[in-house]
Amino acid sequence: MVTLLSPLRDRRAWIVSAVVVVLTLGSLTLIGPPRLHEGSRLVSAVLLSFALGFLSAALVLFVRHAGGPQPGTVLIGLDPTRRRNIRNAVVRNSPASLPETDRPYGIEFARAYRSWLPTNIAPFLVLMVGVFLQALSQLRTWDGGFISVCLVLEFALVGFAIFVLVPLQLRRLTRADRFASAPATTGSDHRG
Repeated sequence: MVTLLSPLRDRRAWIVSAVVVVLTLGSLTLIGPPRLHEGSRLVSAVLLSFALGFLSAALVLFVRHAGGPQPGTVLIGLDPTRRRNIRNAVVRNSPASLPETDRPYGIEFARAYRSWLPTNIAPFLVLMVGVFLQALSQLRTWDGGFISVCLVLEFALVGFAIFVLVPLQLRRLTRADRFASAPATTGSDHRG
């Protein structure tokens, strides 16, 4: 999990997030100052401010990591069937399913995949936190209408991401780690 969240150490994203939180909270309190007896409005304003902060951090992470090298670039020059077999072997951690000539390609792809996956998953995790906080901030206006149905869909989306997609990506990352740490079985250069 630490490897998956390593791109979140980006200071620029969190500085932008803090600025957005302060500006949003300041503007929400100046435009419609929440009264002390209306605690739900104050909590909603704070949650909305943090939601916008997380959404801006996700945007910064998306922009900073966009256009990076894709793991498939190490497989350029191979036919599509071999590329698909190598990708599947890495994601499933089954080096035995590859022929000896493709195992070095698999190790190279696993290393590239291992470095690529966290930079592409972390912004989505921050985005999901922002969406979750935004949905929480809207709960005080629950009326059972269309917007309430959208809130339920937001909670379901975040729950699906947390309980299904994150463990799936963690398994894939672990499998790629194991595949990359497997010793190469041939001593010759596979690019040859």
